[in-house]
Amino acid sequence: MKRTLNKLAEPRQAARLLGARALALTLLLGLPVALGGCPSRDREEADLLSRAVEQLRAAPNEKKGELLPLLASVPCGAKATCDAKALCREFAEKTAAAMERKAEAERGLADVKAGRVDKESAAAGALFGKLDESLRLLREGQDALAKCDDALVRLRRAAR
Repeated sequence: MKRTLNKLAEPRQAARLLGARALALTLLLGLPVALGGCPSRDREEADLLSRAVEQLRAAPNEKKGELLPLLASVPCGAKATCDAKALCREFAEKTAAAMERKAEAERGLADVKAGRVDKESAAAGALFGKLDESLRLLREGQDALAKCDDALVRLRRAAR
């Protein structure tokens, strides 16, 4: 039996075949990109957080407080990124506060040495408390830094 071709079916059939081939080609080429060829938003946020923390680490302790807005500006959409950011902010805030207390104590000691503040006064006695608080905050900042580092490592592993 001889098959008759429908002239209208040929273009539709060709379009279906071309459409299927185009879809297959798109999937073949696009799948690797979708699976990790382009960084996801979570990966970008993790990278931004890592860079902000590295800038904080590289900054002198006296300047860390000035970089707090940089860390605060890092977006976090994923819970893991937000948790890591909170730990890293704790490190930065504690370290900045420790450096501020130390600077206050140094200014107070300079006032005592210059004779502007009596060394037997309550203000002079409070300087030791500022130094103790500075050391406590610095230790807490170091503990938070270790937690921040662990969280960043987990983020990097998850982004692979």
